[in-house]
Amino acid sequence: MTNLQTIQALYAGFATGDMPAILANMADDIQWTEAEGYPYAGTYQGPQAIVDGVFIKLATEWDGYQAMPERYVSEGDDVVALGHYSGTYKAAGKSFRAPFCACLEGAGRQDRALRAVHGHGARAARAAAGVSAAAPRAQNCQRKSSATW
Repeated sequence: MTNLQTIQALYAGFATGDMPAILANMADDIQWTEAEGYPYAGTYQGPQAIVDGVFIKLATEWDGYQAMPERYVSEGDDVVALGHYSGTYKAAGKSFRAPFCACLEGAGRQDRALRAVHGHGARAARAAAGVSAAAPRAQNCQRKSSATW
Protein backbone atom coordinates (compact mmCIF):
# COMPACT_ATOMS: atom_id res chain seq x y z
CA MET A 1 0.00 0.00 0.00
CA THR A 2 1.34 3.45 -0.89
CA ASN A 3 1.40 6.37 1.57
CA LEU A 4 -1.50 7.94 -0.33
CA GLN A 5 -3.55 4.73 -0.13
CA THR A 6 -2.83 4.50 3.60
CA ILE A 7 -4.19 8.02 4.15
CA GLN A 8 -7.21 7.37 1.94
CA ALA A 9 -7.94 4.26 4.03
CA LEU A 10 -7.65 6.36 7.21
CA TYR A 11 -10.29 8.83 5.98
CA ALA A 12 -12.51 5.97 4.73
CA GLY A 13 -12.37 4.62 8.29
CA PHE A 14 -13.37 8.04 9.64
CA ALA A 15 -16.34 8.19 7.24
CA THR A 16 -17.68 4.82 8.36
CA GLY A 17 -16.68 5.02 12.02
CA ASP A 18 -14.48 1.93 11.62
CA MET A 19 -12.14 2.37 14.58
CA PRO A 20 -10.13 -0.84 13.92
CA ALA A 21 -9.41 0.39 10.38
CA ILE A 22 -8.40 3.81 11.69
CA LEU A 23 -6.08 2.40 14.35
CA ALA A 24 -4.62 -0.29 12.06
CA ASN A 25 -2.30 2.18 10.36
CA MET A 26 -1.11 3.98 13.50
CA ALA A 27 2.30 3.30 14.96
CA ASP A 28 2.55 2.85 18.72
CA ASP A 29 4.46 6.15 18.95
CA ILE A 30 2.20 8.23 16.68
CA GLN A 31 2.01 11.98 17.36
CA TRP A 32 -1.35 13.55 16.46
CA THR A 33 -1.49 17.35 16.64
CA GLU A 34 -4.78 19.24 16.62
CA ALA A 35 -4.56 22.93 15.65
CA GLU A 36 -4.07 25.69 18.21
CA GLY A 37 -7.43 27.17 19.10
CA TYR A 38 -9.30 23.97 18.22
CA PRO A 39 -11.47 22.66 21.09
CA TYR A 40 -9.11 19.66 21.50
CA ALA A 41 -5.86 21.47 20.61
CA GLY A 42 -2.62 19.80 21.51
CA THR A 43 -0.40 16.89 20.63
CA TYR A 44 -1.50 13.39 21.56
CA GLN A 45 1.09 10.60 21.86
CA GLY A 46 0.00 7.07 20.96
CA PRO A 47 -3.27 5.63 19.63
CA GLN A 48 -5.03 5.44 23.02
CA ALA A 49 -4.31 9.10 23.78
CA ILE A 50 -5.78 10.04 20.38
CA VAL A 51 -8.88 7.93 20.98
CA ASP A 52 -9.40 9.42 24.47
CA GLY A 53 -8.43 13.02 23.69
CA VAL A 54 -9.93 13.44 20.23
CA PHE A 55 -12.08 10.62 18.83
CA ILE A 56 -14.28 9.94 21.88
CA LYS A 57 -14.89 13.66 22.34
CA LEU A 58 -15.83 14.09 18.68
CA ALA A 59 -18.21 11.14 18.94
CA THR A 60 -19.87 12.28 22.17
CA GLU A 61 -19.79 16.08 22.03
CA TRP A 62 -20.77 16.55 18.37
CA ASP A 63 -23.64 15.42 16.15
CA GLY A 64 -22.67 14.41 12.64
CA TYR A 65 -19.01 15.42 12.98
CA GLN A 66 -17.14 14.66 9.74
CA ALA A 67 -13.72 15.21 8.22
CA MET A 68 -14.28 14.89 4.49
CA PRO A 69 -11.21 15.12 2.26
CA GLU A 70 -11.81 16.60 -1.17
CA ARG A 71 -8.34 16.11 -2.56
CA TYR A 72 -4.94 14.81 -1.65
CA VAL A 73 -1.51 16.11 -2.53
CA SER A 74 1.26 13.56 -2.37
CA GLU A 75 4.93 14.20 -2.89
CA GLY A 76 7.59 11.76 -1.94
CA ASP A 77 6.56 10.21 1.35
CA ASP A 78 4.32 13.04 2.59
CA VAL A 79 0.59 13.40 1.98
CA VAL A 80 -1.60 16.47 2.50
CA ALA A 81 -5.36 16.04 2.75
CA LEU A 82 -7.51 19.06 1.92
CA GLY A 83 -11.19 19.06 2.73
CA HIS A 84 -13.90 20.20 5.13
CA TYR A 85 -14.83 19.53 8.74
CA SER A 86 -18.50 19.80 9.67
CA GLY A 87 -20.82 19.01 12.54
CA THR A 88 -23.05 20.41 15.27
CA TYR A 89 -21.69 21.01 18.76
CA LYS A 90 -24.30 19.48 21.09
CA ALA A 91 -23.80 21.79 24.08
CA ALA A 92 -24.31 24.96 22.04
CA GLY A 93 -26.49 23.60 19.24
CA LYS A 94 -24.26 25.38 16.72
CA SER A 95 -23.25 23.91 13.38
CA PHE A 96 -20.16 24.63 11.35
CA ARG A 97 -18.47 23.75 8.08
CA ALA A 98 -14.83 24.75 7.66
CA PRO A 99 -11.88 23.87 5.44
CA PHE A 100 -9.02 21.79 6.80
CA CYS A 101 -5.52 20.90 5.80
CA ALA A 102 -4.00 17.80 7.39
CA CYS A 103 -0.29 17.21 6.90
CA LEU A 104 0.58 13.53 7.19
CA GLU A 105 4.31 13.00 7.30
CA GLY A 106 6.21 9.95 6.19
CA ALA A 107 9.65 8.64 5.44
CA GLY A 108 8.89 5.73 3.14
CA ARG A 109 8.89 3.03 5.78
CA GLN A 110 7.71 -0.36 4.58
CA ASP A 111 5.21 -0.87 7.41
CA ARG A 112 3.38 2.38 6.51
CA ALA A 113 2.39 2.89 10.15
CA LEU A 114 1.15 6.46 10.53
CA ARG A 115 3.49 8.39 12.84
CA ALA A 116 2.54 12.08 12.58
CA VAL A 117 -0.59 14.09 11.79
CA HIS A 118 -0.85 17.88 11.92
CA GLY A 119 -4.36 19.28 11.50
CA HIS A 120 -5.12 22.88 10.62
CA GLY A 121 -8.33 24.82 10.04
CA ALA A 122 -10.30 24.96 13.27
CA ARG A 123 -11.67 28.51 13.44
CA ALA A 124 -15.32 27.62 12.76
CA ALA A 125 -15.23 24.54 15.03
CA ARG A 126 -13.81 26.73 17.79
CA ALA A 127 -16.69 29.17 17.37
CA ALA A 128 -19.33 26.41 17.34
CA ALA A 129 -17.88 24.95 20.54
CA GLY A 130 -17.80 28.37 22.22
CA VAL A 131 -14.02 28.61 22.44
CA SER A 132 -12.84 32.22 22.58
CA ALA A 133 -12.45 33.85 19.20
CA ALA A 134 -9.30 35.45 20.57
CA ALA A 135 -7.61 32.04 20.75
CA PRO A 136 -4.76 31.67 18.26
CA ARG A 137 -5.23 29.54 15.16
CA ALA A 138 -2.98 27.84 12.66
CA GLN A 139 -2.44 29.95 9.56
CA ASN A 140 -1.38 27.28 7.11
CA CYS A 141 -0.24 23.73 6.66
CA GLN A 142 3.47 23.51 7.35
CA ARG A 143 5.83 20.71 8.20
CA LYS A 144 6.25 20.84 11.99
CA SER A 145 8.48 17.88 12.79
CA SER A 146 10.63 15.21 11.27
CA ALA A 147 8.45 12.36 12.55
CA THR A 148 8.12 9.36 10.28
CA TRP A 149 5.47 6.78 9.52
